Amino acid sequence: MVSETVISVLLEASLTGMGLVLAVYALLTPISTEIFEQRAETLEDLIKKFDEDHSKLTGDSPDDDWKKLRQKQKEINKIRVLPWSFGFGIVVAFALFSLSFILSMFWLGSDIYHTSLMEFSIFLFCSGGWLTFTFVGVSIIAEIVDSLTKKFEGIKKKQKATKKEKTKELEKLKKDIEELKRKEAKESLKSQFSLLRFQEESDKPIKSSWSIRILQNDRPIEKCSVTYGGVKLPWWDKLDEPHYEEFINTMSGGNVRIPKGIENEDSRVVVRDGKKTIREKIFKDIPIVPK
Repeated sequence: MVSETVISVLLEASLTGMGLVLAVYALLTPISTEIFEQRAETLEDLIKKFDEDHSKLTGDSPDDDWKKLRQKQKEINKIRVLPWSFGFGIVVAFALFSLSFILSMFWLGSDIYHTSLMEFSIFLFCSGGWLTFTFVGVSIIAEIVDSLTKKFEGIKKKQKATKKEKTKELEKLKKDIEELKRKEAKESLKSQFSLLRFQEESDKPIKSSWSIRILQNDRPIEKCSVTYGGVKLPWWDKLDEPHYEEFINTMSGGNVRIPKGIENEDSRVVVRDGKKTIREKIFKDIPIVPK
């Protein structure tokens, strides 16, 4: 027979174990959802990979490929959405502590329960409870570590993806800036001048009422020509014969005439230096000035 002190210690140990089981279960409840979701995602990924690999296999596929597929099937079978430590383990530990506590209360309450079987049962249930609780604790710690590891890996992947996306955005921004600089540089190479229009009747070099004027160009235009709705316009100067190209010196200018009968406010006016377009504008948008 054992002493009353020993049974009292086992009673307290069982009661403490019951409290610890309840405390652990209460602490696990907030993070259990996340752990379950991660396990479910892992299971879903494995099943998806299994289905993909299975669809690729045929009767003529090598044995190694079939072995790999069976290995994946075993991995799927091993995964449980609910870890044993969260369900069965905690229930068993709590039940063993409860039985040890109840039997200890019976032993302390009446001498008729002071038997070797009763004392052995108290020892067995109490020690079994603590052993189960230890395994449950180790399993829970492993589950938490695994969950945190996967969460950390997920954060790393997100950071990597974000970094990659930002790098792409920066590269695109650099390209846009470079393209803008090229356009600005290209624009700076174009001749800068005033494009104006005025109305005046004239029979030379052709009958016309309107004229387009190029004025105060910042650089020479060697072969300046102007089209109006696709029609080349003749230069208005002292020459008797119409001509359609003119050399315009720096800070100089010239006028072209629009033949009567083709006037259209929506016609596009295009100024070229040789084959290079240096200005485009709709006729009605060109400022009107006195002749």
